[in-house]
Amino acid sequence: MNCKKVQDEDLYEILAISKAIDEVVFPLLIKLFKIEKIQDTFYFLTQDQNQRQVGKNNINRVTEVLQAIRVHEFNIQNFSLDEYEEIKQDMITKISQDKKIIELLKFLVHLTAIDKKFIQCGSNSLHFLVQMKVDLKEQCFENIRIQNTSLVGANFVRCDLSGSEFENVIISGMNLNQAQLFYCKWNNLRINELKKLNGHSGSVNKVCFSPDCKTLASCSNDNSIRLWNVKTGNAKSVLKGKKEVKSVGFSPNGTTMAYCCGDFVYVWNLKTGKQISKIFNSHQRVVSTVCFSPDGTLLAFGSWDYSIRLLDIMTGQQKAKLDGHSSNVNSICFSPDGTIISSGSYDSSIRFWDVNTGKQIAQFQGHTHYINSVCFSPDGSTLSSGGWDLSIRLWDMKTGQLKVKLDGHTKWVSSVCFSPDGTTLASSSGDKSIRLWDVKTGKQKDKLDAHSSDVMSVCFTPDGTTLASGSWDKSIGLWDVKTQQYQQKFDCHSDGILQVCFSPEGTTLASASNDRSIRFWNIKTGSQIVKIDGHSNGISSICYSPDGSMLASGSQDYTIRLWDIKTGKQIAKLDGHSNGILSVCFSPDGTIIASASHDRSIRFWDIKTGQQKAKLEGHINGILSVCFSPDGNTLASGSQDYSIRLWNVQTGQQKPNQMAIFIMFIQSVFLLMAIHQHLVVKTILFAYGILIQDNKRSNQMVILMEFYQFVFLLMVLHQHLVVWITLFVYGMLRQGNKKPNQMVIQIVLIQFVIPMMVLLWHLVVKISRSVYGMLRPTHKFQLQIMVVVVFYYNFNPKFLKKEPPLVLIFNSFLNSQYFNLKVLQS
Repeated sequence: MNCKKVQDEDLYEILAISKAIDEVVFPLLIKLFKIEKIQDTFYFLTQDQNQRQVGKNNINRVTEVLQAIRVHEFNIQNFSLDEYEEIKQDMITKISQDKKIIELLKFLVHLTAIDKKFIQCGSNSLHFLVQMKVDLKEQCFENIRIQNTSLVGANFVRCDLSGSEFENVIISGMNLNQAQLFYCKWNNLRINELKKLNGHSGSVNKVCFSPDCKTLASCSNDNSIRLWNVKTGNAKSVLKGKKEVKSVGFSPNGTTMAYCCGDFVYVWNLKTGKQISKIFNSHQRVVSTVCFSPDGTLLAFGSWDYSIRLLDIMTGQQKAKLDGHSSNVNSICFSPDGTIISSGSYDSSIRFWDVNTGKQIAQFQGHTHYINSVCFSPDGSTLSSGGWDLSIRLWDMKTGQLKVKLDGHTKWVSSVCFSPDGTTLASSSGDKSIRLWDVKTGKQKDKLDAHSSDVMSVCFTPDGTTLASGSWDKSIGLWDVKTQQYQQKFDCHSDGILQVCFSPEGTTLASASNDRSIRFWNIKTGSQIVKIDGHSNGISSICYSPDGSMLASGSQDYTIRLWDIKTGKQIAKLDGHSNGILSVCFSPDGTIIASASHDRSIRFWDIKTGQQKAKLEGHINGILSVCFSPDGNTLASGSQDYSIRLWNVQTGQQKPNQMAIFIMFIQSVFLLMAIHQHLVVKTILFAYGILIQDNKRSNQMVILMEFYQFVFLLMVLHQHLVVWITLFVYGMLRQGNKKPNQMVIQIVLIQFVIPMMVLLWHLVVKISRSVYGMLRPTHKFQLQIMVVVVFYYNFNPKFLKKEPPLVLIFNSFLNSQYFNLKVLQS
């Protein structure tokens, strides 16, 4: 001990010499060394003519430091080892606020690029700088040589590390985002592997902490849910389902867990480990996400039937069914006060629903692709959304306007989550990374890398100190938010983890997986507490009730299930969605749960009765995510129709601010047969459009469609060319107040003719014609498109009139794949 104390004081005395050195001297010396191509810096500084260039007093002190440190243990041993931990911590306490000593340490780091005699002290200096969290971003570290040290959590964002040489260096959690790494020589680099939770045999779809942070639940495509002891990393229990488990969530009191599996939602009592209820999705579509209301009285689940359903936890009865999305519902979330539920869908929209009325309040538009996740800030003033367009967007809840767009992920954004204090936003992505963002500035704070596959879900503990992540690599990761270091890894699910969720008290983590299971983990021990099985398909979403007593789960089996956290038993099974549920979320008061589904609807469920309270409809594609505002009055939803919508939880109406929806794929026309020696065609329709809803005309819609036409030669049939046509339509759809069922489509084709070849005296061309039609919806939506395809032109004008054009008329039904083909000779 005394020896270590002497070493500590000795090293501090050496470094303290820098207090008498001007700070500008260090960069000047490095520049001088490089210009003169010096390799023996100590000898160079002792020469009198060189001392005059910088200042004799400063040079003498620098020389004194280098002479002392060259033979010191600081230049011989690896100070990142455990045996030097006490010395290091004492040193950091003394020097962390001393700017001149920090500049000296930086000088020693740069010196490694010039003089190999100082490589170890420079390496130890860099280790100290990283441990003290000195800002190293956007700096030049060209040609530095670092060896035998630890750079865990080092932040080299936008640094120039070109030509650097690293040997025997621990680089766990190192951030090299946008760093320059040309001609580097890095050998024997190591990453400290902490606890790894093994158990799942498929992709992990979601992980979630229990309210007390002691348990982590994970659900997977291996049809299982596993509960892990967070502290030990051990599995506490395993619940087996019949299908992939898409989502899992704890109730706010931590006694109940819900998960979705296939078209069922299961509710388990975590104390008894028994199923409380099993909720069937009557439409028999996959339930993809589940979420408890903040008060734990409601369970919301989202489904692939495009709807969200709210179930009363006590009765298991559906309170409401929320319809509006036009595609699968992926994510749902209650506002902190439980009055609003937000949903995100594959229709690229986010919608907000009034939990009490089940009516859509509002919708946000801005994303150009599917919206996977929505989340309210703790104060309810901001909504975050992430989607397939690689972006994260922050929305002002008062104005409905976009506040900031966060770019950085290189693949789709799967999940977004605010820290409890609202200052940081965490995001997970298909690019295998987790990123932390400063909510105020919109800038990226850190990038966390550890997973080997898509990261599907992130979740903060209630105290904000730990971040959990779930990935398709079947593992769950725990991160220290302050240091950005990887703390533990849970491997247990047999398939991808789709969502993770902390319990309200932050001691337990729940995870939902494609393996159809939900698992609970003890945060401190890292062990699995319990595994819940019950869903017959993957679980897309889980959510704790605000009191932590229940967990809601939404699954691809079309069901939402409520689980008793204490017993692990199913409390209720909420049925109603007609497709997979993608997101569930409890209202802040816990009385309602919102569910989002592929069936394009959001549904509110009464937790006490389990009955559907309302069905919110408006989205035209699957809803991927829903989230309540903190006051519970507004629900946000994100959809595959590229829009975000806000809903009034009380009325179930969409909020009156204007929103826009972009519509993707409409229909395909498959290869037809030849009739009377005429053309065989294949038509593919895609539609992209805008849906506008304002205050005065809630039913007024305008859809802008696009299409291009391509004609390709397939074969010759009886001297007539067989062509393949691909159509992309331009048009407008209007619906007014006076004639709510009257709709008009105006289709305009861009006209062009491209000569292709001459075959049997016919000139093969590509032609597009202008087509106009009217759509009047009766029992079926009938669309008539007249397509003119020509093969009558000949290079010799005298043959021009001999070959009449062939006119094809397609009568197609938008809601079916039945087509009539009429061939007219004109």
